[in-house]
Amino acid sequence: ASDGRTPLHYAALCRHAEVISLLLDKGANIEAQDSDGRTPLQGAAAAGQETIKELLNPKV
Repeated sequence: ASDGRTPLHYAALCRHAEVISLLLDKGANIEAQDSDGRTPLQGAAAAGQETIKELLNPKV
């Protein structure tokens, strides 16, 4: 994507917990940054998505 977002970024922004789990199981890079320098976790946090934040960072 031209914005640098990965499938994991989009799954997090769209609150698709099952897709996030699948992508993580398949080795998605949780540290990937979009063109604004945000990781999927940072994007979810900025959007106030608590459940998604927990999936992306179980230690929160």
